[in-house]
Amino acid sequence: MRVPIITYHAIGDMPSPLWTPIETFDAHLSAFAKCGYRTITLTKLLTHLNLQEPLPENSIVITFDDGYESVYQHARSLLKHYGFTATIFLISDYCGRTNQWSGQPSSVPVETLLSWEQARELAAEGYEFGAHTRSHLSLPTVLLEVAESEMHISQQQIQNHIGQKVNVFAYPYGATNAAITKLAQQHFDGAVITDLGFVHSETNPYMLNRIDAYYLSPLWISHMHGSLFQQYLYLRQMLRSFRRNFHPDWLLLPSHSRNIHLE
Repeated sequence: MRVPIITYHAIGDMPSPLWTPIETFDAHLSAFAKCGYRTITLTKLLTHLNLQEPLPENSIVITFDDGYESVYQHARSLLKHYGFTATIFLISDYCGRTNQWSGQPSSVPVETLLSWEQARELAAEGYEFGAHTRSHLSLPTVLLEVAESEMHISQQQIQNHIGQKVNVFAYPYGATNAAITKLAQQHFDGAVITDLGFVHSETNPYMLNRIDAYYLSPLWISHMHGSLFQQYLYLRQMLRSFRRNFHPDWLLLPSHSRNIHLE
């Protein structure tokens, strides 16, 4: 088994890599359809990993991090056109607000996030929702009790607002360590990171690799299971890891703010 989990953020004509142009997103979905891919939820994939239940042939998971409103405005109709669905990770304290959480670089354009009403509508159409913390903190940089609050309260808020059990989690920035992963195990069935790669039968359910849509094209999609694409992902991952060693994706919070959100 080798299942790709694809990562998107916002859909629209704004700076890459967080934004995927509508035309590019459409081209990706068209390529997935032509290659015979069929979307499943992340929970369905985790059920297979835990119970070794069979998956539909050519299964793929499409995910959206942060819960941008453009998923509702732009991605939704295109996904419906191709018969696809997706898993959306929400930052629960910011639903109906903008993406200007603490630590967000000032260079990132201001963009609106999904409202609870929009999330409920998507849930009714079959979309799966997961937790992405309350405020998008880099969890390894905060106290463990803060990290647990960010995870668990986010899970509760989403469940209360949309009436859907929240089984899955996305680590903000893909950042985790042994202690954070152990917390995720206490509250969720599985969690995704940002390391590039496929999910295999032996994959740790709390360290699920994904493939960032920024690195995809229709041509790469048609060769996604080939050895050349594997080498391409390996090279991309090496470059990303090297860059993040010198310039993390988050701005470290001042020490006094690391005790926030304790309830």
